[in-house]
Amino acid sequence: MSDPAIRERIAAASGWQVQRQLGRGQYGTAYLVEAAAKPGATAGEQAVAKVVGLEFLPEKEHKLAFQEVEMMRNLKHPHIVALRDHFLTEGSLELVIVMEFCDCGDLRGEVRKRASAKPPDHIPEAQIMTWFVQL
Repeated sequence: MSDPAIRERIAAASGWQVQRQLGRGQYGTAYLVEAAAKPGATAGEQAVAKVVGLEFLPEKEHKLAFQEVEMMRNLKHPHIVALRDHFLTEGSLELVIVMEFCDCGDLRGEVRKRASAKPPDHIPEAQIMTWFVQL
């Protein structure tokens, strides 16, 4: 983890304990987190915390980050990653969006894995249609 202080800020603000970094994107970093005993979470429950630094984020992207939380709060579907928690760290330095952890990966990873197989392992059309209908 590049910033040990983020581990402390997340724990202090929420009780979620950072386990390890999962990835990094243009606007944030994703961490695997584990719940301490707290209301609304089972101790030991794993989730993903997307940490968006707000300090230097342009105003437009700042608003988009909070819109993402609002959108996720309203989405309730078994095939869409659920929002578990969200909060600001001390000093409002970061917005932390805690989502359920999908330990099997995502669609992008599945496509990459199949494309790199020798020979390529195509996803069956029936499976694609099932996923499409779920969207």
